[in-house]
Amino acid sequence: MKNITFDKNTVRIHGRPRLSGEVYCPSSKSAAHRELIAAALSDGPSVLFCRGISKDIRATADCLSALGADIRIDNDLIRVSPIKEPARKATLNCNESGTTLRFMIPLAAFLGVDTTFVCAPGLARRPISVLCDELTRHGVTFPDGYSFPLRMNGKALGGEWRIRGDISSQFISGILLALPLSDIPSTLEVVGRCESLPYINITVGVMLSRGISVSGSGSVYSVNTGKYSSVGSEALPHLIESDWSSAAFWLAAGLSSDEGITVHGLKCDSCQGDKAILPLLISAGARIESSDEKIKIRKSSLHSFDCDCSQTPDMVPVLSVCAAIADGESKIRGIERLRLKESDRIESTMAMLTSLGISSSYSDGIMTVRGGKIRKGSVNGYNDHRIVMSAAVASCFTDEEIEISDAFAVEKSYPSFFDHFISLTKD
Repeated sequence: MKNITFDKNTVRIHGRPRLSGEVYCPSSKSAAHRELIAAALSDGPSVLFCRGISKDIRATADCLSALGADIRIDNDLIRVSPIKEPARKATLNCNESGTTLRFMIPLAAFLGVDTTFVCAPGLARRPISVLCDELTRHGVTFPDGYSFPLRMNGKALGGEWRIRGDISSQFISGILLALPLSDIPSTLEVVGRCESLPYINITVGVMLSRGISVSGSGSVYSVNTGKYSSVGSEALPHLIESDWSSAAFWLAAGLSSDEGITVHGLKCDSCQGDKAILPLLISAGARIESSDEKIKIRKSSLHSFDCDCSQTPDMVPVLSVCAAIADGESKIRGIERLRLKESDRIESTMAMLTSLGISSSYSDGIMTVRGGKIRKGSVNGYNDHRIVMSAAVASCFTDEEIEISDAFAVEKSYPSFFDHFISLTKD
């Protein structure tokens, strides 16, 4: 493919690749983490169909196996035999997956497993103290403090739990998923503003669909004890829905396509917060047709937009590319927590834009992007999958070459991204 070349971990995209055609996005990484945990805690075997299994999903599967589940991955099929007797001791390697770490800490605590957590250096720098403090309040000990390798022992007790809502929704989801293991019904109070509420809604949706009694929304949740119900079979595996976060890249790329890009498998009634990109692009002038889990987007001229991403932080890098090609000055709000992602995504997103000749600024949680002409540039991928994919999308809007480092970072969430990019490129 003449438009795209790879040199070790660097990708070079040349001369405005013309993308068109159809694509099936991977299954939702957010849903897959939760479905795997539910399967590992269920009353029988489950068979899941997860299109495009990423490094983060493998990390969760490996950790659940270390805790006592039997999990086997065969292409896109995941067969799960649940935990019957939890391991007495386990070492859990969460790799680079923040979701895995923040879900496994409360899960291992409620299972009473003497656990050592290891992870990549970047993940070890992300905050967990709020979660560990609350676990300590409920009977868990961390003999060496909260540094990595993180050692944890003791068994968490049910009852009344409290956690801040403004640091990571993963703390809330991790506790909710584990609370059914308690001997008594429990409550979880979310203190202060609850960020990324759509991700908590995904958690609650999975729990309800698997027979767990959970109620509440945003401030206080009540969870009864019980086992999750198994799902899927060899004849009819349980389908994990497609990922709106991944689809966002093709919807943005479609803004350059005369023939259009059609994205299949998306549920417009999904709990995924990143589906908000669809009405946002339409309001900014995008030409979009949607029907029957199929969305087609064609070449469009965007005007500036003003959006709040406090509930959908993963959209910010790709939305910054949309803002870069829009007329006028766009504002992306509510992004303070982006400093705590795989990279400092405020810094890395703005560095990407600067490398491509686009002006941006940041103040008080608001990124301002001034639309302009995307130019030749060398983008530091910061080992951040969303920066790499966003920069690749930007190449669709320039005749000049864009070079992107850390291209293999896409394996974290979307291993087939560049395969799909190439398949959509027309020479």
